[in-house]
Amino acid sequence: LPGLIPAFLFAFTVKEPTRLGQAALVKGRATAAETRKFIADNRLALGGMLMAGALVILEIYGAAYWHPSLFVRVYEWTPSDYAFYVAMPQGFCGIVSAYTSATLTEYFKRKGHPEGVWFTMFIGVVGCTVFGGLAPLMPEASYALPLLYAKSLFVNYPPAAAMTAVNEVTPNEHRGFVTSLYVILTGLVAQGLGPFSVGFTTDNVFGDPLAIGQSVSLIVFITGAAGAILLLYARSAYRSAVLNVSWEPAVKA
Repeated sequence: LPGLIPAFLFAFTVKEPTRLGQAALVKGRATAAETRKFIADNRLALGGMLMAGALVILEIYGAAYWHPSLFVRVYEWTPSDYAFYVAMPQGFCGIVSAYTSATLTEYFKRKGHPEGVWFTMFIGVVGCTVFGGLAPLMPEASYALPLLYAKSLFVNYPPAAAMTAVNEVTPNEHRGFVTSLYVILTGLVAQGLGPFSVGFTTDNVFGDPLAIGQSVSLIVFITGAAGAILLLYARSAYRSAVLNVSWEPAVKA
C-alpha cells in the first residue's frame, strides 16, 4: 500500500517522453498479431534468456525465504544473529552484484562478444547455483556463511541480464508486452513457487523439518542446472538476434 504513494506521484508529475523509432510511427502500438509473430520468431533467443532468469529467481527466492529457518533450526542461531551476520552482509554484496553485472556485460562486449549479456547471465546462474546449493549442506554456520556471501555477489546478474536482453532485441512497440511476460514469469511463477517448493520438499520428500538445508540445496541445484542448460541451448540464437536487430532505438520520427 505505501507503494501507491510514489506511484501516484509518478503518474501525475512525470511527463510521457517522446516516442522514438518505430513506436513513434505506430503511436507506441503494435497489433497482437505482430507481437505474436515477433515472439514466435525470437522464441529461442528471448525464451531461453527469460526462462533461465525466472528459474534462477525461483531458486533465489526459495532459498532466501528459508535461510532464516535453516540457521535457526539447524545451526541454532537466534533471528537477530541471522539478521546481523547474514542479512546485512548479503545486502552489501547485493549492491556490489548490481554494479558489477553491468560492468561485466560491457567487458564482454568490448572483447568482441555482442551477446555479452548472455555471459553475464550464465556466470550469474553458475555462481548462484554452486554457492547457493553448497551453503545449506555445510555442517556448521561458519562454513555456510562465506558461501552465502559469495552467492550474493552473483545474485543480481540473472535478473539484470534478462531485462537487458529484452531491451537489446525487442523493438519498443513490442517491449511492454514482452516485459510483462517476464514479470509474470518472475512474479507469479518464480517468486510464488520458490518458497513453496522448498517447504513442499521439506515436508513431502524428506519429511523432516531439520532437513531444510537439503531441501534448499535440491531446489537450487535442479533449477540452476535447468537454467544453465537453457542458456547453453539459447546462446547461438541470442547472438544471432543481437546481430540482426533491425530497429533503430534512437531515431526520432
